[in-house]
Amino acid sequence: MEAQGFAPGSFDVVLSRWGLMFAVDHVAAFAGLRRVLRPGGALAAAVWGPAPDAPVMALGFAALSGVLDLPPVAPGTPGPFSMSDPAVLASELRAAGFSDVSVEGTRVPFTFHSASEYVRFTRAVAPPLLFDRIRERFGSPDAREAWGAVEVAVGRFRTGAGDVRIPSAVLYVRAANPAIPANSGNAANPEEPANPGDVR
Repeated sequence: MEAQGFAPGSFDVVLSRWGLMFAVDHVAAFAGLRRVLRPGGALAAAVWGPAPDAPVMALGFAALSGVLDLPPVAPGTPGPFSMSDPAVLASELRAAGFSDVSVEGTRVPFTFHSASEYVRFTRAVAPPLLFDRIRERFGSPDAREAWGAVEVAVGRFRTGAGDVRIPSAVLYVRAANPAIPANSGNAANPEEPANPGDVR
């Protein structure tokens, strides 16, 4: 996750929805985003809460992991839930230089017309490596043995009307690139001082 190719201070706002969690180095990724924000600019993002509280993402992968006998994901591995701890996330944002950091949790009611639609959603967000594992185990990435397990697992969220509703935890993130006083630096480029001779 990088912001290469953009000059410092290029944007007023940076938005991300369920993408930041895949950064290998969280602090470095946040610092890169802050670099392209103007002084006083804002980062606004949504990331997933803890896996047990976000079944819309966790359920399908848990079902597939059981069928494929996959080992647990190692702590610190980039993935959907790598930013699910609000306190750690806020600390990483501050370490990257952001101020006015806010991390607030809520529950979002995700609705699918059917269990089959949820299976299609899971396929759409699954990484290529997972399809490779399914092919290795069952001979085809479309194996019913794999995706049928997802359909069965989501059955507990089916409503009387036949649709599927899966309330899941989401963290809303807001942070600001600190504003620079008018006489203390270059407002167009916060990384350069107004007078290079003032650098000590």
